[in-house]
Amino acid sequence: RQQRDFPRLISTLEARQVDLYPARNELELIRSKLLSKVDKRDSQNYSHPSKIYLTRRNAAAGRRVINEAELIQALSKLGFQSLDTSELDYHTSLQIFSRAEFVIGAFGSSFFHALSVPQECKLIELQGTELIRWHGKKMAVDLGFDYETIICETLENLDIVVDINSLVSIVN
Repeated sequence: RQQRDFPRLISTLEARQVDLYPARNELELIRSKLLSKVDKRDSQNYSHPSKIYLTRRNAAAGRRVINEAELIQALSKLGFQSLDTSELDYHTSLQIFSRAEFVIGAFGSSFFHALSVPQECKLIELQGTELIRWHGKKMAVDLGFDYETIICETLENLDIVVDINSLVSIVN
């Protein structure tokens, strides 16, 4: 049986060469598996932020938000807390994101924690003008999330500068 399925798998992958995004049903399966790991009883043991900004403070050049300090200051006035997902273990990450109401972050692997947010969570993804990637948007649209992309100024080294006033007006 495995040998018979192998050519079908290859032809499926060849057909998806241009679009290697997971299919909607694959995303739904991953999401349900993640959410099944959330312990609803843990909500009493954690003080989770409901509005999250995914910080890039430890990012390498080409992945930074240049005006992040000002951005965090503006978002904190709106009730956001910055979060560095690289500092979280798997369980804590699931607990936090499963209770989020709003997540803002630059394109990258941290943004894929959104697979475990509640359906009503609002997502805003920050992207530069170069190398625009639509992975987050595809995921959000396939899963029915309230999602928006904000295109930011991109510097020569691919770091981004967020238009804070525009972002704040969208959040409000």
